[in-house]
Amino acid sequence: MKKPAILLTLLPLFALSCMEHSSPTRPTIDYVLSIVADTTAGPYSLVAGHDPASVEGAIAIFGEREESLLLSEMFLTADSRDNISGRRGSDLLPDFAGEVFSVILDEAEAPYAGFIKRGESEKLRENAVCGAIFALDTVCCVTPFNPEATAPKPTSKIIVLSSPLMGEYGLFDVDTLFHLAGTRIPVVSPVESMIGEALAIPKEDLCVGVWADSALVASMAYQNVFNRMAKAAGKPSSALYPLSPAGEGDIRERLLSWLDAYSEICGGRQLDALLIDDYGVNLSSLQAELADIRKEDSFQKLTYARLLSEDFRFVDVMEALTGRCYDILRGENLFTHNILYPSLTLYQSVASPDGSGPLLLRLSSRFISDETAQFIDANVVSTKPLYVQN
Repeated sequence: MKKPAILLTLLPLFALSCMEHSSPTRPTIDYVLSIVADTTAGPYSLVAGHDPASVEGAIAIFGEREESLLLSEMFLTADSRDNISGRRGSDLLPDFAGEVFSVILDEAEAPYAGFIKRGESEKLRENAVCGAIFALDTVCCVTPFNPEATAPKPTSKIIVLSSPLMGEYGLFDVDTLFHLAGTRIPVVSPVESMIGEALAIPKEDLCVGVWADSALVASMAYQNVFNRMAKAAGKPSSALYPLSPAGEGDIRERLLSWLDAYSEICGGRQLDALLIDDYGVNLSSLQAELADIRKEDSFQKLTYARLLSEDFRFVDVMEALTGRCYDILRGENLFTHNILYPSLTLYQSVASPDGSGPLLLRLSSRFISDETAQFIDANVVSTKPLYVQN
């Protein structure tokens, strides 16, 4: 297999025997098996040669444009931990100070929901593995028209698969590839990060809801991941209720519509946590609305508050994901500890001119599409400081 090239743009802004490695617990895809079967090829060398103890790599974020850019903003500006003790709470310093983010916008294969609609989930799983290889590569292309024109690129010490679909379609295969190659690289996704936080609630029989759009709810990605993780956590009787709030009203109306839908199917079972997998929802506003609903003199308390357990909590997708990455980097001593603002480099997957497969383009202003530039201006740069590596 030809080693994937990476087109990179800085934004100013089974050959392994069963005796050597145990088999994965679920069937993996043929693409993973083809990589580990050819130990002389580039992809296998990238994975097997990775140093899991090195602090020099980047934090890679791979996935569709909108999710990846919004996540990168959250990572760059996150300040929910004390950088000395690791305890929760702001210390007025970025949680990921000194870190470099490689943000890979997957324009070649998006939108991912199309894979599920077409019954092509294996291709989506292949795409996740391809993204992981891109994240580990140390060279990239600098033009979409000449794959031979390359530049250096940092490898990655942790990989974030930004799409919620990747928790079900991709994360397992990436982990399996690393396992079969005899290395260890942390890989995280929004769904498993949120579910992991919910399952940490000290209660055996949990009832967990999901707030997400209708297409993601229909994909069953949440339910499948939850069932596996709940069983592994020793909480197999726990239940998950993925629902999509109705309408385009304000945050209170959307919350009440979600609770209305839940009340019709829960059989009176109280909710312990609600996973908010919606980048447009402000968690503080949601918590304020809930506090208002729970007021003693509120008529809505009689209708809605009874649906929630005494210790009910919201689990926000961005906070869960950045928190999980922080814990991994701190627990495995992978922080750089450089006294610098976090920074990022933008990349974009593109179709190769010869049709041999996707390449990754390092993004410069000349290769950023108008749509992507407008999205960054509207949703990232204008919202909070964006620290971009030159």
